[in-house]
Amino acid sequence: MPTYNTRILPVEEWHKLPSDSEPGKAYKSFDKATTNIMVIERDDIIVGSWSLMPYYHAECVWVGKEFRGNPAIIRRLLVGMRTMASVVGTSAVITSAIDDNTRRLIGHLNAKKLPGEHYVIHFGEK
Repeated sequence: MPTYNTRILPVEEWHKLPSDSEPGKAYKSFDKATTNIMVIERDDIIVGSWSLMPYYHAECVWVGKEFRGNPAIIRRLLVGMRTMASVVGTSAVITSAIDDNTRRLIGHLNAKKLPGEHYVIHFGEK
């Protein structure tokens, strides 16, 4: 019966991630100080992994109907979000769009669309 080992992969071993895997393609852009990569190994070969990294999630942007499309409101929202991000010490946030107005707003920021579908996993009671 095969033996499996589960461990946090040290940064100096990230290059061992399989090059055809999602983390193997992305690890060079991970923040080394805050990212953890857990691997499952069989006979010292990585057979599975999952990464954990902190990101701020910006949500619930809203503009009243009578003010939508007003560049002054949009500018203030964007400056305010940039300021909040700076205060908490981050240069990037993750966000989502559930309507075309929000998609247009995000589009003005040159945001990059994330691949896949995104979910929330709760560990413990909520």
